[in-house]
Amino acid sequence: MMPYCSLPDYIISSDMRDVTDMNEEHKNALIASLHDICQDLDAEDVLPYLRSKGTIKEGQAQDILKKTRKSTQNMQLVDFVKGAGSSAFQEFINVLHICNVKHLAAKILAHLPSSSTQQEISSEMSTGDILDTLVGFNNYQSYSVNSSVQATSSAETTSNDSNSGVQCRDLLGRIHSNHAAQRDIIINNYNGADGQHQSSSTSSSWSSQPTTEGWLQKLKR
Repeated sequence: MMPYCSLPDYIISSDMRDVTDMNEEHKNALIASLHDICQDLDAEDVLPYLRSKGTIKEGQAQDILKKTRKSTQNMQLVDFVKGAGSSAFQEFINVLHICNVKHLAAKILAHLPSSSTQQEISSEMSTGDILDTLVGFNNYQSYSVNSSVQATSSAETTSNDSNSGVQCRDLLGRIHSNHAAQRDIIINNYNGADGQHQSSSTSSSWSSQPTTEGWLQKLKR
């Protein structure tokens, strides 16, 4: 589950706002699928995309996140999507595909009254659109990760003179000395915020350097 991060207001352009009501068939499909949505979806996973498209507003996203139960978050999310306009249904289906919950999208589309309508919805997102959307969503994930790292990283560097070395504090509050320790702490903090992302070029350039444990062993000798 990726951490929710607010988008800057300038990213949400006015042309993303849809003033046309969602049609009843789409609303009914969401209502009929509410049980499956509450069971299979994490609202926090889809909020960044829906927020970037203007389907969910910032205040609505915050209201959803205030709910403590997953099912309550999803019910609130569906209510907001139903009131977000005619394009909101398609955007909701899109984000389910992007977040790899395609089976849930299929369940929702199955509640539409005709197979032709289902096919129309499914085909609206062309291959090019999928690639463009994924690129934009990945860029936003990078924005979220970088913001999260800046907000949560507690690395502190102090230098008194050329012989004083460097002191760093990791996320657990432990203090380490020397540049290698600082390097390891920054890597660990970054991995802790994102779970998987790490620059391969940075990793290869640092892989030959001693680890924190290695430096501690040298200091003990």
